[in-house]
Amino acid sequence: MSTPALTDFRKCIKIITLIIISLFSGETHAQVSKISGMVFQDYNANGIKDGGEPSVSGVTVNVYDATGSVTGTANSAADGSYAITSSFTGPFKVVFSNIPSGFFPGFSGPGNGTSLQFIAGNTGIANLGIYNPQNDYCKSDPDFAVPVYVNGDPLGGGTAGEEPALIYLPYHSGFNPVKTVLARQKEIGVVWGLAFQKESNKLVSAAFVKRHAGLGPLGIDGLYISDYKTQTTGNYFKLSNIDPAISAGTDPHAGLDKDMLVANYDSETYKWIGKTGLGGIDFSEDGSILYVVNVFEKKLYEFPVGIPASVPTKYNRYDIPTPTGADSRPFALKFYKGKIYVGVTCTNESIAPDTTGMKGIVYEMTPQDFGGGNNSFDELGFKKVLEIPFTYKKGESFTGTPFSSHWYPWKSDYFSTPFQNQIGADTVGTRLYPQPWLTDIEFDDHDNMLLGIKDRTADQIGNRNYIPDPIFTSSSLIRTQGVGDLLVAGPCGPDGTYILENNASVCGGPATGGKDNNQGPGGGEFYFQDDMLLHQETSLGGIAVLKGSNEVITNMVDPIYFWTNGVRMYDNTSGQGVGMIEILPSNKTVASFGKSASLGDIELLMQCGNPPIEIGNRIWIDSNNNGFQDPGESGLEGVTLDLYEGNTKVGTTISGIYGQYYFNDSNVPEGLKANTAYQIRITGSQTRLTSYALTKISDNSDILTDNDAVASNGSYIVNLVTGNKGENNHSFDIGFICDLKPAAGARSNAVCLNTSIELTSSGGDKYAWTGPDNFSSFEQNPVINNATNAKSGTYSVTVYALNASGSNLFSNSGFDSSNDDFSSDYTFTGDNNPETDLTVNGKFSIIKLPNNEFVPSGVKDHTTQTSSGYVLLANGATNGNSRVWYKTIPVKPNSRYRFAFSVLNTSISGTPPEIAASVNGQNVIPANNLTTYYQGTWIDFEYIWDSGINTTATFAINDPNGGDAGNDFALDDISIISYDACEKSASVLVNVITVPDGGPDLAVCSPSETAKLPNPTAGQTWNMVLNPSGSNPAITPDGQVSGMNIDGIYRFSLSQDGCTSSDTVQIIRRSAPAFNLAIFQGGCNGGNSLNNATISIVNAGNPADRYDIIEGSVYNGTKDFNTASSVPQDGIILQNITNPIGSVSYTVRIFTQNNCYSDKTITLQHVDCGCNALCLPFNVSKTLTAK
Repeated sequence: MSTPALTDFRKCIKIITLIIISLFSGETHAQVSKISGMVFQDYNANGIKDGGEPSVSGVTVNVYDATGSVTGTANSAADGSYAITSSFTGPFKVVFSNIPSGFFPGFSGPGNGTSLQFIAGNTGIANLGIYNPQNDYCKSDPDFAVPVYVNGDPLGGGTAGEEPALIYLPYHSGFNPVKTVLARQKEIGVVWGLAFQKESNKLVSAAFVKRHAGLGPLGIDGLYISDYKTQTTGNYFKLSNIDPAISAGTDPHAGLDKDMLVANYDSETYKWIGKTGLGGIDFSEDGSILYVVNVFEKKLYEFPVGIPASVPTKYNRYDIPTPTGADSRPFALKFYKGKIYVGVTCTNESIAPDTTGMKGIVYEMTPQDFGGGNNSFDELGFKKVLEIPFTYKKGESFTGTPFSSHWYPWKSDYFSTPFQNQIGADTVGTRLYPQPWLTDIEFDDHDNMLLGIKDRTADQIGNRNYIPDPIFTSSSLIRTQGVGDLLVAGPCGPDGTYILENNASVCGGPATGGKDNNQGPGGGEFYFQDDMLLHQETSLGGIAVLKGSNEVITNMVDPIYFWTNGVRMYDNTSGQGVGMIEILPSNKTVASFGKSASLGDIELLMQCGNPPIEIGNRIWIDSNNNGFQDPGESGLEGVTLDLYEGNTKVGTTISGIYGQYYFNDSNVPEGLKANTAYQIRITGSQTRLTSYALTKISDNSDILTDNDAVASNGSYIVNLVTGNKGENNHSFDIGFICDLKPAAGARSNAVCLNTSIELTSSGGDKYAWTGPDNFSSFEQNPVINNATNAKSGTYSVTVYALNASGSNLFSNSGFDSSNDDFSSDYTFTGDNNPETDLTVNGKFSIIKLPNNEFVPSGVKDHTTQTSSGYVLLANGATNGNSRVWYKTIPVKPNSRYRFAFSVLNTSISGTPPEIAASVNGQNVIPANNLTTYYQGTWIDFEYIWDSGINTTATFAINDPNGGDAGNDFALDDISIISYDACEKSASVLVNVITVPDGGPDLAVCSPSETAKLPNPTAGQTWNMVLNPSGSNPAITPDGQVSGMNIDGIYRFSLSQDGCTSSDTVQIIRRSAPAFNLAIFQGGCNGGNSLNNATISIVNAGNPADRYDIIEGSVYNGTKDFNTASSVPQDGIILQNITNPIGSVSYTVRIFTQNNCYSDKTITLQHVDCGCNALCLPFNVSKTLTAK
């Protein structure tokens, strides 16, 4: 509970806690790591695997451990997935290879990395999107073009010529699309086949023979070209102009009126439908070759038109197989993955009404190289890959007419055709006679072949128009319900062949909702929602596939309302309709073809072509300076890169959080050009690179991982040449090494007891000190007061480089935005009556200081140091260890994060507050009992966390106290700041010295003039402070004293830098004892020596002195004053000395009480008593001998 305010206020006391640890798994036993992911075709280049984008098998994935060794390998499976387990722990490097020919890495995105990826921990996901830029690239909402048909002569100068003939509109237009006219009827007439050259934004359309509607200015073999950008159309070329021998037949139209509202007979055209003119057309995947089906000749033409498309001068011609002779009618065409697919209808026209063997056939062919001129090839190069038996029961063209649920042989004579006739409410007769016509081929995202089937009758009969009366007398108006079908075949046959759908299933897969509906091959239909009230079939034979959408779009009647024309989209997995667009509104007049196929083929436009280019990859910190990327090496965020073409800057970008960077359409306004030289430049002087230098060029041959930059004139440069359009290149990596130059020092490396240790550092953005006696600090130049001996030792500083921004990752640091941007286990009081609500335990408020109920007056906000700032004020919970404040953020692996906050103790009695901190649930700042800090004192906490393998982190400030009374506190200035993985360390040795020790006092005895004092330690100096008058002593830095030539006291002081005290050493030169020696050489008695020589000390200076005497001329005795003998009063120290034969020397040493001494030597000579040899003493003995 809260306590009364305390009026005392103290300055902020700062507590620093430094703990640098990595939060890895606490397990120590063997672990199993798992890396998994998906390889897929990224058709729309958005970096995400959308529902319709297929998987890719056979791509090799290698995982490298931290040592650079391959720790696991896998190939992507049929569903694109892979999984690799390893007994090693992360971090890992993942490299994708064996990418299919013609494919390139897709564009970077949230679900797609590049061919080189990194996993920080023991588990992770690495996906790769790839695509074929020549075939796959398609944005998610392209425009599509479709021909529109109008009754009459487009070249007659009337209303028929002014109507749209070719339009385009957005793929996702909705019910009321905005349509743009590319060409009018007078410009191109009737066309069906469309081919879009994505590289030049040009759309080619081909003449098509349809009864009641005339051809354009180039006639029956004409091709037209439209500019998608400028919405203009012109003549392209006639096949017969390339070679007069080429013929698409003769224009059969006659009697067409220039007024679209005037009915006509156009009788001759009836029999030529599907037999003359041009069929399907398509471009090669690279856009340089145009393929055209000549329906009349039953041949495929291959024209090298180049980019942009120009009029060709040569061709290759292929004979299309005619398995049923004259009844074989080619039309459909598709270029797909380097091969040509041609659709042929076996019409059974010559054996009608027999339907036996009536079918569609798809042939596959590999184009030949061009020679010097025109080349012709027979049908031997074609391989049959699919048969479509047109004997299956389909849906009824018009509900309630079982006759129309079957296909029938082609008929070219109106009057002998067994129509099912109906008369409508407006007395116009409806003629039903479904004739199968394979008019379009496409492939979906899973390589399934999609087939557009057209009802030929729809092009033989108009809407409210005349019958083909050869004598032009009938006034009967007729129409038809000319609808076809949409089929699918799967690539599951032997030897690369396809198998047609069977009872709504493809290749034995799951059946769609059309199973057993009796409207398709095998008793069901895959695309089962191609109906509309009165029609069980609605398709018009034109289809297109938007790559990556998992959809097919087909033209149809009644997409929304009766008598309209438009398109419908179907899901390629479920077979369900997923969208529809009305293109032509309801129109029952003769001008419109109504349900007699008012629309032609469908072609997707620009966004499905001309793919952009993306280059780049990663800037990284090369921790081991080996020139290539290893697992665990961190990316470098916030580096500015410029892209130059020659000397012109064409783009700029900044590296992202993981060091990734890319140049593409988003930052290169004109887009990257194909096959063009560029230069990536990084200005070396930019602030972001202050702490970095370029790494070396690696001798590693792996272009995906090496450093590609070189230093030049203050910049770091990557030279490159782009590939073809859409060929992304993610191999341009740039490595930097941490180039911090840390320095650690101290104002003095030796300091005296109870003084201050002043540390210094430089060379970074942030500093973290550790040292003896559990010292830690985040200050750059910390000061340690009252140094003790325990503070002696090595102090180390770690220098860090801040990240790109250095900004706080918690936006509400000072709580100016109330309780935004964080979470709490406590309950927020709200902004109303916070003082009253805050009396309940476990609540917090955002409030200004001071607050007399909880906070002493005079206490200031920590942020502003005023009374107007906000803080988080908490009444501690009683459950213990609650998170008062926490925030979860994404973090970059192998990086540092500084977590700092300030706490105010507001408890005056009861249980004191305690504060701790954690990251990801692990305590990083242990519980601090705030009892010792006065109420009203702000206390600062700080901590540096190593993210290790983590990609997210929850930073929390905890209240471990569970007490009831008291336990009140405030928080302010919470910050989380990211550092780079760039750090270096330096250290300095500091000794704390109690008092300088010069050693004991010394004494020397004259005549000595020298002495040796102890060698000083670092920072210590000897100085002379006293000497006897007349003397001239000196002392060297190592304590060698000389020049003490006068007896007396000499004093020397040993001082320590920074110390106020010193140690004085005294050297006393004392006088040596003075004395003389006397010798009595001994006497004679007669001729004999008395052996009574003596040695005496005379004239001794001090009776207390003592002596020692030895035989010899140099004193080598071992006595000192304590063991020496006192001088006798008579001075005789040696007597009754035997007269030596020769001379004998004696040395006497006199000791003073302080062990000064003097030595004197005296010689005892032989005394000659005047006796010769005969006078020498002798004895006489007598020997008795017995006899």
